Amino acid sequence: MFGNEIPIWKIAQHLSTLIGGIAIVIALLKLPKSEIQKISNYKKYWITIIICTLVISILRFSIHFNIEAFGNIFVTIISAFLISLILTPLLIKSRPSEKI
Repeated sequence: MFGNEIPIWKIAQHLSTLIGGIAIVIALLKLPKSEIQKISNYKKYWITIIICTLVISILRFSIHFNIEAFGNIFVTIISAFLISLILTPLLIKSRPSEKI
């Protein structure tokens, strides 16, 4: 592509990621609709996730940052986001605050 060779495993990796993403979206769209009570603190939840993601990403980039390893930037941000998804409920639950 554009004068560069692209190894077959790179194409397979990106193709499998695309297929997996499409499968997840289809599965989510097929979920049954149900009446779920809205949580009043959803803003606090997402703000906590964003802050945790930023903090984890900044810590990782402060240890080692190589602008040429462009893929590592995305992997770091995605990993930080997933770690934040795990940590946020624990952080919110551990704080003594109003009931949700």
